[in-house]
Amino acid sequence: MVGLFPGLRADAAFADIGATVESALAPSAVDGSQQPVRLVKEMPGLEAKFALTPASFPLVEVVGLAAADGPQVTHSEPYGSLKLVGMDWDATADDVNLALHWQVDAPLSADYTTTIQLFDAQGDKIGQDDRPPGGIYYPTTLWKPGETLVDRHTVKLSPNSVATTVLVAMYAGPELEMLAPPLILNAPK
Repeated sequence: MVGLFPGLRADAAFADIGATVESALAPSAVDGSQQPVRLVKEMPGLEAKFALTPASFPLVEVVGLAAADGPQVTHSEPYGSLKLVGMDWDATADDVNLALHWQVDAPLSADYTTTIQLFDAQGDKIGQDDRPPGGIYYPTTLWKPGETLVDRHTVKLSPNSVATTVLVAMYAGPELEMLAPPLILNAPK
């Protein structure tokens, strides 16, 4: 077992936790083998970049990239220096679990928060969830061009409501500075 820590070495592969874990997932240059990669604790937000599964407490196993399977519903919606390439959608009577798949085209200069707002057929807002994608361990300022990241949300719905429209936007700071104008999408069926 090898211990890897962000900042342990000066080279770029160890500059942040995302780069550190990604280097650990890479096959060995010597024989192509891969070693299991485990985090020593939960790191909220790292699931934007990696597929994680609980291991022996408190360990968390990294089993690959979060976006490896691709989205259920594909899109190609430019959004500032990002592109929304797809969405996963699972609606119940009480809430909607959705995951936005973002492709990074250029570095982001601020730590953004994503807002998801759901509307019914009459245009009434029936639910909203705001959270920073990547949390504290992989915020948007660490996102790198070429990456595809998964931004997960659970939106509680108003009673007896059905979402028909999804508003997606990102904002930064107390001024709520928008990365780009909101995306307005049809809710998947």
